[in-house]
Amino acid sequence: MAKTIDVALTTMENVGTFNVSPTGILQAQIVRGVDDKEIHHTEELYFRLRHDQPMHPNGTTHLVPGQSLSFNVSKRLIVNPDEALVLFQNLEEREGQLYSPARRHVRFAEIKDFDEISSDYSVTLGVSGGTLKFIATYTVQLVSEDQESLTKKPY
Repeated sequence: MAKTIDVALTTMENVGTFNVSPTGILQAQIVRGVDDKEIHHTEELYFRLRHDQPMHPNGTTHLVPGQSLSFNVSKRLIVNPDEALVLFQNLEEREGQLYSPARRHVRFAEIKDFDEISSDYSVTLGVSGGTLKFIATYTVQLVSEDQESLTKKPY
């Protein structure tokens, strides 16, 4: 039985001691359950190509420590029993340091009525030894479960 879900990036909050200004992408991916490199569908939740672009529609270019932004970007996806949801990121800071971890898995069986998922993303700075860190909060809401969705994908 397939599950139709709404996945949303709700907030980003700087929980570190330095400003953060991530460029790159945050995505919701539907992947093969036993091989997350086999991507069946992708939806972008956050995309920022360059640091001179705002990271939010309100014009914000960075988050100071303790600051958060609401995004509420939502995408609808269909997940089949042999698939999983992956919250994927490929983000970096100004000096080219990559944030980690890159993937957060939500298995088919774990998708229930409503779930809030927080993912910590961090970069350790070389010489200074400091850490850039922010938390992205996502929600996953089960919209429906039905047999028909197994053959009807929105993509």
